Amino acid sequence: MKLTKRSSSQKSKAAKPQEEELLYVHIENPLQLRRSLLTGSKNALDLLRKGEHLRQLRTQKEQAQAELHHTFEELIVLNKKLRSAMPKAPTPAPIPVPPPAPIVQPKKELPPLPETPPTPPPHKVKSKIELLEDELANIEHKLSALE
Repeated sequence: MKLTKRSSSQKSKAAKPQEEELLYVHIENPLQLRRSLLTGSKNALDLLRKGEHLRQLRTQKEQAQAELHHTFEELIVLNKKLRSAMPKAPTPAPIPVPPPAPIVQPKKELPPLPETPPTPPPHKVKSKIELLEDELANIEHKLSALE
């Protein structure tokens, strides 16, 4: 799987020092290796694209926050101008409201209930889906008994 080069010091003395002899290694299943390399490259590009998208979203968010901050500052200034332009009116003192008295109700004792046998719950009308599910469960039970 590796492609290695021999350096000039590893060559025999008879070879020219200018030539580089390449040593190639056989790659087993090259299509699978190429496919896995391409898949890895595709995943890396997807991650880079998503990262760039997040950076753009961050800058948009920062711009929107700066615009909102500027708008709030303008609103505060306009509100101060409005309050200064409005005539001063005396505000009446709030009237104290006494807290309501707690209501105490006497406890009533209930007479003991006569013991009656529990009544079975009323039979529910099953929907079509429930009926089909019951039939399916019954058929599956019969099939499992045959096996």
